[in-house]
Amino acid sequence: MVGEGYKQTEVGVIPEDWECVEAGTIVSFFGGNGFSSRSETKNGIRWLKIANVGVEQVKWDNVTYLPEEFAVDFKDYLLQPDDVVMALTRPILGDKLKVARLGAKDSPSLLNQRVAKLSPIGKNQSSYIYYLVQRLSFVTAMNIAMAGTDPPNIGNAALAKVLVPVPSSFEEQRSIAQALSDVDALIAALEKAIAKKRVIKTATMQQLLKGKKRLPGFGEGKGYKESEIGSVPEDWEAKLLPEIAWFQEGPGLRNWQFTTQGMKVINVSFSRTDFR
Repeated sequence: MVGEGYKQTEVGVIPEDWECVEAGTIVSFFGGNGFSSRSETKNGIRWLKIANVGVEQVKWDNVTYLPEEFAVDFKDYLLQPDDVVMALTRPILGDKLKVARLGAKDSPSLLNQRVAKLSPIGKNQSSYIYYLVQRLSFVTAMNIAMAGTDPPNIGNAALAKVLVPVPSSFEEQRSIAQALSDVDALIAALEKAIAKKRVIKTATMQQLLKGKKRLPGFGEGKGYKESEIGSVPEDWEAKLLPEIAWFQEGPGLRNWQFTTQGMKVINVSFSRTDFR
């Protein structure tokens, strides 16, 4: 049952005043140039390749350069801040699309082949398109289009045919993108705060577990002594781990013993996130 003000389309239920269109009607997928490795220089303009396109980020862990004059000779491939780029070979990591928006620190750079620049058509908003292509339905459609290719590979023509939901109002596109951008900024701030707290925790652990810092009520007036593991408080001892902890391995379970329900089993192939 579709609620009032909404309609059923090929991409699911969307507002009545939205449209379901092929992506190629709102965005142009512009492929990069096949620059020769012989053109690489030790400095100049950064050469943006597939390896530099991560999930929602441009990565410069491995940076290569092209001559400065290429900015003029290949101006159509020159990337600027806020440009959106997408990997075309192995473009999906897990269920996440390798698509990124360039910041001021990422440009200028030159677009290499097998990477596409996503340019909005008409008044469609680049920021909306950036989030639109990250939708699970878009990624799923890409996976279907890439079926049988090795390595996974997709072309501009196939991307242009993927169906997408689009607000009829360009202002609504802008507002949606801004709301999602605000969420991204909040997540980034939280991740930065968490990373800072982890650093503080690690440093505190090192100080406390080495006895370099004592908690109130412990070690007043005590000095330090040298041991097999270095300097420790005078009232501490250096011991082998089996002297203070008991190690027990689990039984060797067979594949046929596992069931789809019952008691959970912690296996070496599991991580803590498997139990969310």
